[in-house]
Amino acid sequence: MIKHLVAAAAAIALTTSAFAGTSSFDSGAEFAGTQGAGGWTYGYYATAGNASSFTQFASYDPSGAIKWWEESATQAPWTLLWDTGGHPDSTTNHWAVRRWTSGTAGDLTSLGIQYKAEDVGSTMVHVLVDGTELFSGVTSSTLQTWSATAATQVHAGSFVDFAIDANGIDAGDSTRFTAQGLVVTAVPEPESLAMMLAGLGLLSAVARRRKNAS
Repeated sequence: MIKHLVAAAAAIALTTSAFAGTSSFDSGAEFAGTQGAGGWTYGYYATAGNASSFTQFASYDPSGAIKWWEESATQAPWTLLWDTGGHPDSTTNHWAVRRWTSGTAGDLTSLGIQYKAEDVGSTMVHVLVDGTELFSGVTSSTLQTWSATAATQVHAGSFVDFAIDANGIDAGDSTRFTAQGLVVTAVPEPESLAMMLAGLGLLSAVARRRKNAS
């Protein structure tokens, strides 16, 4: 019994160490032609502003100088995503959305974006976590940035959407839009770990006394 309890204490210590860490993302560096690679999926909101309507692109075109995901292999619609940005479609009002899904629970920190109009029109960019909007902004010819001022708690399976909507413009919607972030997993406080180990020690003592009494 004592050996089992000691082994359990060691397992708890190893487990808490294993779960402590970070998970980062970078939309440009991790862009890929495979859905789900690096936690990224590429698609669009079929209903404007509605994260639950997210639909993955079925078509990827690697043939051009700019490789992109597309809603349709033959445009229109012009809903597209490439490594440094994307293009929404004003006719269907489909937002171009790249989604990063967290594999761990923790605090979403160092969340930041860069955005800029790269054509004649202006678009709106959005950042949403599990469907709740954290930020929206209108693009201009000047590169703009935004960084979250506070961490947001996420769980394994939480998603962060970086979306571009047409902002009512019928043409010229190419948008530069990149994002980075970090999920820091919770590290048990020394006091909490000490209490767990003390509890196992108490159980060990009780088991030893029972053995001696028998």
